[in-house]
Amino acid sequence: MPIGSDALQLDELVLGVRFHAEITLTSDLAEKYYRTMTRVRSGLFTSKIIQPGAPLVLLHESLGTQCLVTTNSLEFRESKHLDQESFAKISHSLVTKLVEIFEMNDDNFRLFGKIYRYRLRLPNVLETFKKSVGMFANDDVRYLHLRTAIREGGKNVHFNFQTAEKEGKPVKDEILFSCDINNADQDSYQTVKILDEIVAFADKYNKQCLLDVLNAKLQAE
Repeated sequence: MPIGSDALQLDELVLGVRFHAEITLTSDLAEKYYRTMTRVRSGLFTSKIIQPGAPLVLLHESLGTQCLVTTNSLEFRESKHLDQESFAKISHSLVTKLVEIFEMNDDNFRLFGKIYRYRLRLPNVLETFKKSVGMFANDDVRYLHLRTAIREGGKNVHFNFQTAEKEGKPVKDEILFSCDINNADQDSYQTVKILDEIVAFADKYNKQCLLDVLNAKLQAE
């Protein structure tokens, strides 16, 4: 049976950003960033954790949003709304305001990535997946964790498959799956323009290509 969109449950969207040069993460700048983002994106965050020498954490527990800023990275997670358009706008705002407030060079970025995290639910999908990895087809494999990487359109496309568990036992009809897309060139100094390109590419790939890729890889009939 081919994999349909109803077999994929989207659990989380993640933005990942890495810097070339570290930023100075002071308490005053962290507080300014938090207050700026609550004005720019009303209701996005309702609390913060600011401690000297520690990463900045912005939170909204009921909305399932979290932003973590360290001296060399930013990560934004969203697990409730899960809308591509709003996530893209929020991602752009988070990065542009970071550049402004922390007085970064606007090309100080090494990596931009967007991750879609899913649960893939199909009858006996764990066995189907095992058979798709030929070297294990005849083994009594109960747990799987496979990460692959391909290059497409100047982007890295990573797939991460992992056995789902319930009460310490593998779930035969579910696999945890993520699609992580980032820029292939991580040596050059990238700008926010590349962020927008990566997010747009990831959204299009997950909407238009992902099911075909999964059906081909899992040899679903």
